[in-house]
Amino acid sequence: MVRKSGRRLVSAVAFLSAIGLTAGCGDSAEAAKAGNLPGPATSAAAGKAAEHSEPLTAAQLEAALLTADQAVGFKITGSSSRDGAKPDSSSLDFKETVAPEVCWHVREATRGEGDEAAAASSSMYRAETPMAQRTTDLMSYPERAARVRMKQLREAVEACSRFSFSNTIGKASVTTETLEVPALGEDALRYRTLMRMDSGGFAWTLLTAVRVGGVIVTLEVLDTTGPMPPEKLATFRPDPGPDEAVIATLVENVTTALST
Repeated sequence: MVRKSGRRLVSAVAFLSAIGLTAGCGDSAEAAKAGNLPGPATSAAAGKAAEHSEPLTAAQLEAALLTADQAVGFKITGSSSRDGAKPDSSSLDFKETVAPEVCWHVREATRGEGDEAAAASSSMYRAETPMAQRTTDLMSYPERAARVRMKQLREAVEACSRFSFSNTIGKASVTTETLEVPALGEDALRYRTLMRMDSGGFAWTLLTAVRVGGVIVTLEVLDTTGPMPPEKLATFRPDPGPDEAVIATLVENVTTALST
């Protein structure tokens, strides 16, 4: 399957930095059954979110992004928003082949496919370092479409413990590990991937996706590492602990936006 990918420039540059490194094979934990269960609403306001009949606008989504005061322990480096399928000016546009086909949803969980009403995103780093970038994406849909997208992502994660992709950057094999996720929003999913480039580089990603009404919230961590033995590579796997508080705040921001 060949599709166009609009992955962000900063993510692509970070991924390119992994190419040429000597890769090891990290060990992978058994998927946690709890990670496959949708989370309940986090507050009374979340219950009202489903009553919001119209998708949020780009301006409303951008207002729901984390503020500097809310992103404790992180430095926000930029944000953007768009209406509909209008491309982000910071995106790259290149073709990518994913096999099996269903695993496209694992690769592009942070990007809409043209049916979103609006989107907003921001990026931040921990402790003001250029490592382990966090990217937040908010995508607004009619609620039924949001439910379908979350279902597609969940099924893809369950089916794609191993898959491969190729694009203009190179080729890679990927392993996917489902993780436990707190009870957030109306549906929540978390997974981690290890990408091994044919050229020798590798990178970890950790993604948390939460649906509140017709909005899908994602926070993705991208971490690349240098040459190291397999047992040491495993210790560099991104852990959700440092991000739990900001993810919960982000979901609450969206919940509030939907209930007003």
